[in-house]
Amino acid sequence: MACGKDKLLATVKAKVEPTPELIELLKRYRGGLNMAIKWAVEEARAKGHGPTLSEMHKALYEPLKAMGLPSVIAQECYREALAVVKSYIAKGARGKTPVVRKLHMRLRRDAYSVKDGYLHVTGGHRTRIVGMEERYKEGEWREARLVYRGGNLSLYISVEIPRPMPITPRGVITVNINKRYVYYGNSQWMKKVETPVERLCGCGDRRNVSPRSALRRTARRGVRERSSKPEYAISR
Repeated sequence: MACGKDKLLATVKAKVEPTPELIELLKRYRGGLNMAIKWAVEEARAKGHGPTLSEMHKALYEPLKAMGLPSVIAQECYREALAVVKSYIAKGARGKTPVVRKLHMRLRRDAYSVKDGYLHVTGGHRTRIVGMEERYKEGEWREARLVYRGGNLSLYISVEIPRPMPITPRGVITVNINKRYVYYGNSQWMKKVETPVERLCGCGDRRNVSPRSALRRTARRGVRERSSKPEYAISR
């Protein structure tokens, strides 16, 4: 998917309530996708090269619609199959014919909409959006993917957002972390901060106390302080 030089593509995730109708549509899409992949691989093996998009449309559009896929989803199905086969051929077309097992569906921008807390998919499918990320609301929505995994149905929306302005650093500082102190600064100034280990262990100028020993000593001190408190009898 093309994007301008002054734009970036981000992804917004929405959790969608799975419905039997949508799950069935995803299964039909997977079945049609594997059918289209198998046909395209057989064509490539017979002709020595992969089929074109127009050949895919002519051979598969009507069979995919007959499987119950809406028009725009059928077109996206054989487009995805063509991309899978091209990748398979680019790798030498070795091994078995690719098989898609994951339940998912690619959606063009005109194949879905989000309105009043509901996801509308072409073909009359409608389901409630359980939760949605708040990021990139000002961006331009592009194509999306509907993915069903582990009992959860998620919608991943590609969003085109403005490229952020480059940040020019104001300067550089150096940081040196030791057991007793943390030093930070540059060639003009330097600051020193006492570490929690130095405050907790109360070891003064002793330099051979490890952080683990300091924490162990602090824990023992807390036990002694609790054990030295008087016990009170509980009146019945």
